[in-house]
Amino acid sequence: MHSAVARWLEHLTVERRLSSHTVQSYRRDIQRFVDDSASPLTESLSVSALRTQIATMSKSGLATRSISRALSSLQTFVKWARQHNELPEEFALPALKRPKQAKPLPKVLDVDATVAAVVVKGDEDADLRDRALLELLYSSGLRLAELASLNVSDLDLGQQQVRVMGKGAKERIIPIGAHAKQALIRWLERLQLTPSSALFINLKSNARLSHRGIQYIVNKRGQQAGLDVRLHPHLLRHAFASHLLEGSGDLRAVQELLGHENISTTQVYTHLNFQHLTAVYDKAHPRAKKK
Repeated sequence: MHSAVARWLEHLTVERRLSSHTVQSYRRDIQRFVDDSASPLTESLSVSALRTQIATMSKSGLATRSISRALSSLQTFVKWARQHNELPEEFALPALKRPKQAKPLPKVLDVDATVAAVVVKGDEDADLRDRALLELLYSSGLRLAELASLNVSDLDLGQQQVRVMGKGAKERIIPIGAHAKQALIRWLERLQLTPSSALFINLKSNARLSHRGIQYIVNKRGQQAGLDVRLHPHLLRHAFASHLLEGSGDLRAVQELLGHENISTTQVYTHLNFQHLTAVYDKAHPRAKKK
């Protein structure tokens, strides 16, 4: 690793206190542009070198969103490098044409399919854990990282709410639905977890479930429910937002519950809702049917 990159990553970890997952993402992004040699950074960041690397990423099939994110990471690194004399103060990244980024709408499960996925049958420890996990994901629209970091003490089942730490270390309180509450009670009563314990644990090691472990459980339970799509935590978050917006029409409330800083991020769900209404209209209205 280039010494300047190593110092920057240390800055992100120690001074900015970013999560290890975020730091690893920055590391992958920046190493696409800066190699491990001791050559000057200005060589790796020349116009020709950057254009060649962007073309290589595109030809390799890397998604345009990933390329754009890598370029944003590069801008962040260059700003730091100028401030810490790793690059000349007058150095500026050349103007680069970014690949056009499509904005596909997220896939969303209908209510019946979502309920089928989260209602895990059985009374084994794993069944109770997985139902509580899935019910909470759908009930409260949590991000994967938010769910994985929960401790028992973050729950207030009396008030039916959960405290989560979202992006940018911003705390928010989210309601918990009645079905999720009952699933959580059964899970907590079974294992008698202490307040300081991780809420969801690996039943073999008693360690906190990892991101990958949660993804595996969600996907497995989706397959067992017979879904025709791959179930993952973010799909349940999409279902939470879409179903809530469809039932309430309150975009601001959905924004607050999701923890979106900008409402434009939440507005994608208005498009999903309109798609649903259009489908209903086309199916039901006598003058909408195409001849």
